[in-house]
Amino acid sequence: MKKYLDSLIRGERNALPDRCLRILLWLCSVIYGAIVAVWDFLYKRKFLRTYKVVPRVISVGNITLGGTGKTPCVLFLADALRRAGKRVSVLMKGYGDDEWRVMREKLKDIPVLVGRDRLRLARIADQEFHADTVILDDGFQHRQIRKDLNILLIDALSPFGNGRLFPLGTLREGIGALRHADMVIITKADAGGKNLDMIAQTVLRYKGPRAVLEARYRPVSLKDIRTGKDHGLTALGSRKVITVSALADKRYFTFMVERLGADIRGEIILVDHHHYTRGDVDRALSAAAHHGCDFIITTEKDAVKLTSVLGAACATPILVLEIAFEITRGMENLHARISG
Repeated sequence: MKKYLDSLIRGERNALPDRCLRILLWLCSVIYGAIVAVWDFLYKRKFLRTYKVVPRVISVGNITLGGTGKTPCVLFLADALRRAGKRVSVLMKGYGDDEWRVMREKLKDIPVLVGRDRLRLARIADQEFHADTVILDDGFQHRQIRKDLNILLIDALSPFGNGRLFPLGTLREGIGALRHADMVIITKADAGGKNLDMIAQTVLRYKGPRAVLEARYRPVSLKDIRTGKDHGLTALGSRKVITVSALADKRYFTFMVERLGADIRGEIILVDHHHYTRGDVDRALSAAAHHGCDFIITTEKDAVKLTSVLGAACATPILVLEIAFEITRGMENLHARISG
């Protein structure tokens, strides 16, 4: 269904039923856009109240649906603030169970609070954990809590989708929402190519030149999903592999695996937040055996769900590609803002 809708939105399907459905999606996007505009107006004119909480609030979010890499960025910020001596808590909505599980596993000594009422979570962070800083994950569209620093992530591979609002496109709100950002970070910049100039020019129509930063996701290890043994990043050199992922956009994952020298013989691509079954594992193992592969490669996010369905044994080792968020341009600007 997702593949069909993607091709429909891109205009690749033009039969009469497809055109009718596209008109319906357009009408839905107009209604959705009107709702977003009214919601924004009510907060702007103070008909709906915003609350100032005791801890400093740093928000990380995007204006498109999924795929910008919020989780690695939040992990990076939490670690940077901890090293700067801040008492940090992370507030998450918790839809699905992959992101928050990865977050809690990585940030063992930093509270990760999960729930839909993030105002209540911010107060818990203050009262129970004595946080002086909270990171609001996926907070760009959140208006109830007043923010001290509003960071917007833009995916270099698919910055604004097709430029249309959901459900006809992937925009959560119009591009004009860029003006609400205090800082913009272009993620996956090392794979962005010609998009980087276009994104920067678009952003600069709304923000000053100091507001645009660039980042990438740097591979740091390849760990066996069962034993935790690190095979080292050189282990993929000229090796045949199958990749398994359930991501909003798998292109950057493929890009990283190929840059490590792997010979990708097949890709098992599942919908974002897919709940894995043993059948998915068997499918990957069968594909790996068919192509004579040395490894199956997956992401940290997928490994959280795969671990519980692995079964007794895997004929082909499954390796988890662990990554780190890295600012490649504008780090001094970010450091000044988060440590202020």
